[in-house]
Amino acid sequence: MKTNCALSTAKGVNVKMMNNVSQYDSNLRDAVRNAMRDRALYLLFIKREMEKLGIQDVEKILSDAVFNYGKFKAKDKLFQTPRAFLNIISSPLSTLIMKGKVIKDSENEAILKEEFCPLYQAWKEAGCKVQEISQLCRIADCVDIGMVDKSPIEVEFGGNMPEKGEYCQMRITLKNLNKL
Repeated sequence: MKTNCALSTAKGVNVKMMNNVSQYDSNLRDAVRNAMRDRALYLLFIKREMEKLGIQDVEKILSDAVFNYGKFKAKDKLFQTPRAFLNIISSPLSTLIMKGKVIKDSENEAILKEEFCPLYQAWKEAGCKVQEISQLCRIADCVDIGMVDKSPIEVEFGGNMPEKGEYCQMRITLKNLNKL
């Protein structure tokens, strides 16, 4: 059977691209998911230690730190449109890892729905309750907010991942459109 298949390399790992749907080696997918789970657990245990020490404004401190990481990660990139940012966050690998689906893709608005989250899975397996998962999600969302900080777009999050584990949704819009 002949397929339309191209071979590329992502960080030294072979990746098969088939008919516009990426089929990554499951070992790569699992390795990235595990790395994300580790980051999620670092965040959880740092947060809990800060709370044990009686540190005030733990969520704000961690949100600011993750926001600054997002700014660092984006470097000096400016995302002029929602589509430009969507193209970065909905790569074939991230789509496979997060089971992401683009719900809307236009120059003025983009919506990405993710049906799997390694962070959520890690927090749930660590015994976190809904309220703590919701807090950790708000903190983790700050990476994307930081990435677009200097851009004329903004992101907002929705879905029911913390409560039911079904999906997380990111809406990306032009800043001036949200102010209308």
